Amino acid sequence: VEMERPLGVTFAPAKDGTIRVGELIKGGAAARESAKAQVDPTIRDRTMQVGDCLRCFSAISLAVPAKASLVGDLEGTVRRAELFGTTNQPWARVAQALRSGDPGDGPVTLVLERPGPGSVLEEWQEQTAEGKGEEVPVQVNIVWLLSGLTFL
Repeated sequence: VEMERPLGVTFAPAKDGTIRVGELIKGGAAARESAKAQVDPTIRDRTMQVGDCLRCFSAISLAVPAKASLVGDLEGTVRRAELFGTTNQPWARVAQALRSGDPGDGPVTLVLERPGPGSVLEEWQEQTAEGKGEEVPVQVNIVWLLSGLTFL
């Protein structure tokens, strides 16, 4: 599925370790596409639905030269799209990658799997934060702190 940003989708980690489409936000791009699919069944397979498994997506990353962190010179910094796989990734990392783009970065490509009837993936439950036990690593907080200080 290829969609413009903002997607208008809430993704949620499931207890089985997959990342699921949890909600299509009313008025968002995904909800509009889903409404079209209700009228035109030929496009149903190219739209997302609640419960679909997110397998990978295009994420935006910054390639920052080493001198940028030392002297604040951002020359040579490049924004690039990369394919981010969600299999065996912690939810915090997937969520960070999902937030990585801006509308000016162009469309997002999402690879989704729709569980078929009788599939073990058909039934799913959202993973709660308490049950997962994930926290933001201290190293990540320190990196954000140091990044912020370089701009002061």
